[in-house]
Amino acid sequence: MDVAKRLEIATQIVKENGFIDEVEPDEIISISEDTGETDYKRIAKTIVYIRKRFIENKNRIDAFKSAFPERCVVSGYRTGGSFETDKQVGEPISTGSIEVKAKRLENSKLYKQIVALLNTSLYTAYALERMKVLDYTLEKIFDDDVNDRNKVEYIKTFLQETRKPEKMKELEVNVNIQNNDVSIVNVEEKLDKIASKLQTLDAGSIIELSHNGEK
Repeated sequence: MDVAKRLEIATQIVKENGFIDEVEPDEIISISEDTGETDYKRIAKTIVYIRKRFIENKNRIDAFKSAFPERCVVSGYRTGGSFETDKQVGEPISTGSIEVKAKRLENSKLYKQIVALLNTSLYTAYALERMKVLDYTLEKIFDDDVNDRNKVEYIKTFLQETRKPEKMKELEVNVNIQNNDVSIVNVEEKLDKIASKLQTLDAGSIIELSHNGEK
């Protein structure tokens, strides 16, 4: 199926389900390519559920009702069990049943894949703004007008937020880069260790340790 046809199908699904303000058709196609899921409707509804939960802070039941309204009513008669057997077709199912369905959705492979993809996209979108914040933090660290207690918090934040991600450590080439006879790799490792230790200490403890080190 060519791109134009896939875009047409995705657009139709978005319109039919009232998701125009929630999901972009090309976003559905992109996620389909990344996850291997071919059910565009399922992708669209899962995206809506995720955004209702994480962006609008809705609970599982309300988010599921918004994304999967057709699954929140009795769709057919059941025999041999007690699950919703006292309700007629088209009647709302219990909130307990909806929550069970929502939890099942959150445990699905597709849900987890989409969450990961959306988080990566969001991180990329704010990458430049994140760098501005880190630059500001670094300025405060070397600002003589900032008192020691506040400076410690800036240092902790900067070191923690600039630690090398575990995935980068797994993928990096084992090359000991040198800059003016200083090993960059060794410096990174030491800063990571410092960041880990500072994370568990309060500002007062760190200030006391730094003053003891100056004596």
